[in-house]
Amino acid sequence: MEDMTTVLPSARVVASDGRPAERSGFLRNIGLYVYVFYVIYTPTFSASFFASKFFILTALAAVLMLHSALSRQRMFRLLGYPPLKRFLVVMFGLSLFVAIVHLATHPEVEDFVDLRIVQNNVLLLMAIHAAFIVHICKSRGFSGESTLRMIYKLAAFQGVWGLLSFVFIPLKDLSNWLYQLAAGDRGEYLMSSRIYGLMGEFTFVTPIYHGMLAAVAVYFALNYRFRGLRYVPLILVAILLNGRTGIAVFAALTALMMLGQVLRGRKVGSALAIVAVLGSLLAIAWTVVSQLSPITARFLQGFVDETTALVADGSVEGTYSVLFQDIVVFPEDLGLIWGTGDDVFQSQGFRSDVGLTNDLFMGGLIFVVIGYGTLAYFLLKNSRPDTVLFLALFAGFAIGIIKGQIFIGTPVLFLFVFVVLLHKQIIDNEMPAKSPRKARRGRSLPVGRDLTTLRA
Repeated sequence: MEDMTTVLPSARVVASDGRPAERSGFLRNIGLYVYVFYVIYTPTFSASFFASKFFILTALAAVLMLHSALSRQRMFRLLGYPPLKRFLVVMFGLSLFVAIVHLATHPEVEDFVDLRIVQNNVLLLMAIHAAFIVHICKSRGFSGESTLRMIYKLAAFQGVWGLLSFVFIPLKDLSNWLYQLAAGDRGEYLMSSRIYGLMGEFTFVTPIYHGMLAAVAVYFALNYRFRGLRYVPLILVAILLNGRTGIAVFAALTALMMLGQVLRGRKVGSALAIVAVLGSLLAIAWTVVSQLSPITARFLQGFVDETTALVADGSVEGTYSVLFQDIVVFPEDLGLIWGTGDDVFQSQGFRSDVGLTNDLFMGGLIFVVIGYGTLAYFLLKNSRPDTVLFLALFAGFAIGIIKGQIFIGTPVLFLFVFVVLLHKQIIDNEMPAKSPRKARRGRSLPVGRDLTTLRA
């Protein structure tokens, strides 16, 4: 069988005079890196509303939209990508539906936050920022590969920060301070066993984002000559230090991608080699974390033991007993259809942080079926030849909604929009056909074209 490995565009582009034209170096783009870092990780630096991620991301989005309109840039064409446009319209409509349900069931609204309009529309903000980032990278001559590697470098930085926190205690103290600003005081045990990095969401959304990101690197390494795999070990360290679910997401998505390789008749030797290397690196990362923070290692080991018991003999223990017996519940009667308008995560009575439970109580099956279905459509529409990648991303979402509220998680939503838009750019304009005998759309696609020549 012929070699199916294709090539992501080179990180360097040659200008007409023969010199490197790409301007993707870090020193040239410090401002861009800082901007992308904030959009993904949204650390909270103050308890003030004006320092909240919703306010800052909204203000930045407004400025970018105004700038694009006045300068007649093509960012709006990216936002006009039909699957994304439909997804945004549907989610905006569902946010209004949830607000109406809340008003119908709670005539006296005590707080605008209860309407969930802002939280449920964070996707709009992520779409604007993802589109602008893809656009500015294109305008600066970034290739598809170097654009991807930018977010891998930022993720690896979180792992570096975590490791340095064991040597320089003020870094750990800063992480704890950021976490308290964002989530309040959750107890000494949590802040001593976890909370490493410079971010706003330490224990749930960001580890899942990192798990997805690491798995995406594996996919590109399996199918393209992508040089981002080197950052995965540090990303795995960042996951281990903050949240166990991210490791489950990484393992599940990697397994799906391996299965996809087999089903598509690809050679699996290189895939097995990559997985073996990653498994070894994960074991090394586990050993390092165990030595540096035994309390974190005990927390991680508890997850392994509970999962092993569940898989081996169906025994529901620890976290799983709380999950399946206490907080995975459903609204009753007609509330199951259109919800009750309640945010049960913030409820003073029954509380649940399970994303599916929260979505059902907010908007019932109407919200869940339409919202989740539209997300699947957005990820899978025009996903060929990399459908396996986007199926795996949706599987990561499915794991996430069992643990928490993914639809308001900025890093995960950013990743979905960013990868889809970048994939569209690459497939339409840069990437060679999967098979040399049959090009996509019946033509040979150009190899190595730089993003400055692409249609927005």
